[in-house]
Amino acid sequence: MAGARYQTYDQIAGRGRPFVANTNINGQKWLPRGGVVYKYNDVLSFYGSYTQSLKPSSTIAPLSSGVVIDSAVLPEQARSYELGAKLDIPGRITATAAVFDIRKKNILVSQFNDATKLTDWRTSGEARSRGIELDVAGELTDRWSVISSFALLDAKITKDPLYKGNELWNVARRTAAVSAVYDWGSIIGGGDRLRTGAGAHYVGERPGDSANSFALPAYTVADAFASYDTKVDEHKLNIQFNVKNLFDRTYYTSSANRYFVSVGDTRQFILSTTLEF
Repeated sequence: MAGARYQTYDQIAGRGRPFVANTNINGQKWLPRGGVVYKYNDVLSFYGSYTQSLKPSSTIAPLSSGVVIDSAVLPEQARSYELGAKLDIPGRITATAAVFDIRKKNILVSQFNDATKLTDWRTSGEARSRGIELDVAGELTDRWSVISSFALLDAKITKDPLYKGNELWNVARRTAAVSAVYDWGSIIGGGDRLRTGAGAHYVGERPGDSANSFALPAYTVADAFASYDTKVDEHKLNIQFNVKNLFDRTYYTSSANRYFVSVGDTRQFILSTTLEF
């Protein structure tokens, strides 16, 4: 199959009183895409795809030297190729494996300016991301189900006067996640259902800025939940309790520079209910 999407955009962004626009752009572009699927048998298929995408560059903060993102600054453009295989055994397991190559140009890069104590922003020439992704979801038994994923990524800046060869800012080379759910079934009868589960996700070490002058450490965060479904006067009721960051780890999700680093959420307890009527 093949197709195309026509994208048009008109964007203004800025800050301050009086308001100062740091982004004032508009444009349009046709974006082609295509794909093919080969079904080898009832449970195994292979696929390939090609896509183009466009993302207007935007910033609330000013770029270096007070430059405003306008129509002279080209939007971020990307093209991607992906090849993969999918295994689907109904009621038991679904698995996909894929290799991909993504190339972007006109991406925003940042660097802390020691003289002005501000973060300078500008567009880079080109960046490349290639890697593999593995996803597996299945039912180990009638009550146990598991979902897992793994990605290995090589992301680098390929064209830039300063940062050519550097790893992409805030992009981890390795990420992984796994979660398991146990279905306890009915507890007191009457169509009720109890499920409990837990999971964890891992994000590897990654550069904290475009110059690769420092790195954010790898982290693993675990979550857990319990969900109970029942009825109240024939109305469906769900009660769910979630614990996020189960072991209260300190971790850092992203950064703009070495002086502006985002800290991940601390442990949270969340109780929610949903009543259908």
